[in-house]
Amino acid sequence: MRVVIYSEDPEIIKVGASYFPNDTTIGITTGEVKYTDELYVVDRVDEESISGFIASLKPDVVLTGNTKRDKTVAGYVAGLLKIPIVPEVMELQGNRARRVVYSGMGIAEIEFTYPAVIIISRREVQVKEKETKVS
Repeated sequence: MRVVIYSEDPEIIKVGASYFPNDTTIGITTGEVKYTDELYVVDRVDEESISGFIASLKPDVVLTGNTKRDKTVAGYVAGLLKIPIVPEVMELQGNRARRVVYSGMGIAEIEFTYPAVIIISRREVQVKEKETKVS
């Protein structure tokens, strides 16, 4: 599976990579990280152009963080690719996700199909560093 992980926050790249350790991962962020197979470092964040670039990569899964700008990119990408968004995901295993519902008062487990855009939250994970190709 081809996985694209985008976030302004490099920690989200690490969390995203932990969900897909055996798949081809492409990271897009503002700083260098060594958790993906390929990395694109952006110096200026323009949501529309980044979304267009992500869509051009033809990903099976797009993971973004939960900042306002990350969510904007998630919406653009989902629209460009015409795929669903799974918001506020706390845990991800295969095609099942646990997410926050009722303004944080509950947790729901949902099942979905790929391709999808998934908005993930930060959490502590251990990820093995990779030989990342930086572009």
